[in-house]
Amino acid sequence: VHKLRRSKWLKEQLEVRDLKAQGFASAKPAVVWPREEPLSSKDDPTIEQALGIADPSPRTADLEDTQLRERIQRGYSQDKFYVEILDKPTEHPRLVIEQKLIYMMSPAGAKVVCVPWDRSLITTILDQAHCIVGHFGYQKMLKYTCQLYW
Repeated sequence: VHKLRRSKWLKEQLEVRDLKAQGFASAKPAVVWPREEPLSSKDDPTIEQALGIADPSPRTADLEDTQLRERIQRGYSQDKFYVEILDKPTEHPRLVIEQKLIYMMSPAGAKVVCVPWDRSLITTILDQAHCIVGHFGYQKMLKYTCQLYW
């Protein structure tokens, strides 16, 4: 008698399990990986969207901070790469010198300030970017910084 009740109970459990499995098999999965369609801007908002800027226009670095501007200019004279550029500017067509600052022209046509290799200068620029962008993650801060500096 006990075996019969147990086998009946097991049979019922198997039927329930089979019904659940059929339901799962017919349901569309919530996430398909790898994704076939590209991520939309709703999935990963840009800095402009996060800050509520409707139509972002190409930006240039705000170098009203004269101390930062002077540190970048002094850094050029200490960086061999930029010394060569300042000596022979015509040999570097993607680089433009304006007001003693070196800008690189991006493929999109935006000017980005070239920053010499100086750890404290780079840290200052990243701190400034972090204050502006906030806590949207390192990718957003990197994107913001790369739009302004090279």
